[in-house]
Amino acid sequence: MIFVVLFAKNYPKRWFSNLDIKIESLIIDNYKYLIMAITDFDLWLDSVDLSDFNDVYALYHSVSGIEDWGAFKTERGRGSQQLLVHSCDCDEPLLLASDKARDAFLKIVEDKYCEDMDIESYYGFHHAMEKDD
Repeated sequence: MIFVVLFAKNYPKRWFSNLDIKIESLIIDNYKYLIMAITDFDLWLDSVDLSDFNDVYALYHSVSGIEDWGAFKTERGRGSQQLLVHSCDCDEPLLLASDKARDAFLKIVEDKYCEDMDIESYYGFHHAMEKDD
């Protein structure tokens, strides 16, 4: 399900001209909604709990595969390049405007959380360290 804030005809976009939050028109399942979404990667990442390596892995795979994974859900607007990334920890989704933005976001996740490893190495290392042998 998508976070629906306002129907398109009711409110002008200028009412929500905050630098960190963007109103976007998105069509999903034949309904047009205005979505209040965060476009600042770091702001959104700071509002999501990624203290556990499983959550970092889930976020990465949700965005890269455009699917539900753990506490994250990524969906594409129909006929659109835009992606919305939802988290249980944050009321507003993250808006990724294109596949290029998605790739940049995934790189930031790896750079910020994966301790100089790619996502698979990071997950494998922490999974192995967690085992009780």
